[in-house]
Amino acid sequence: LKSYNTWYYHLIIIVVISTITYFYDYNSVLGIKSYSIPTSYNEPTLKIGDKVVGDLRAYKFIEPNYGAIVVFQQKDSLNPSSYRVVALPKDTLEIKNKVLMINRKKCETLFIKETQSDGFDVNEYEEVLPNGHKHKIYTFKKPFEGNIDSIEELIIPPNSYYLIGDNRDNAMDSRYV
Repeated sequence: LKSYNTWYYHLIIIVVISTITYFYDYNSVLGIKSYSIPTSYNEPTLKIGDKVVGDLRAYKFIEPNYGAIVVFQQKDSLNPSSYRVVALPKDTLEIKNKVLMINRKKCETLFIKETQSDGFDVNEYEEVLPNGHKHKIYTFKKPFEGNIDSIEELIIPPNSYYLIGDNRDNAMDSRYV
């Protein structure tokens, strides 16, 4: 055997790699991190158990735009959740009867079908954001106590974004956090 093809040589390589990954955050070195979707907050776009890869440097040089899906982790939570950016800094946001209004313009919604999510009857719509981004959303067919269906005029502060789940009535998003 060649000197580099022996068992102890391979053992040394394994020990070195294990030591490096133990002391260094390889996610920050690689710039990506994989996630498993733990909630139905972004159904129908992302389902529970879906695997996604997040780019940790995606917004280092550019700002998120309408429709971008971002991963957000609350300080008191172990599991990050994914949400959609619906309002940018200095935008004016309103929600009237579950319909988004951004900068006083109503976001178009088109009814697609009735379906189910987490055992609830929901309506599926296609929503169009101000930049033309189209995506699907769910809303409960029947009103659910405790949901925020309307928000008066809200101006998004500088360096802030308004995040909302595609499963509108079943997401702990910027309306609550």
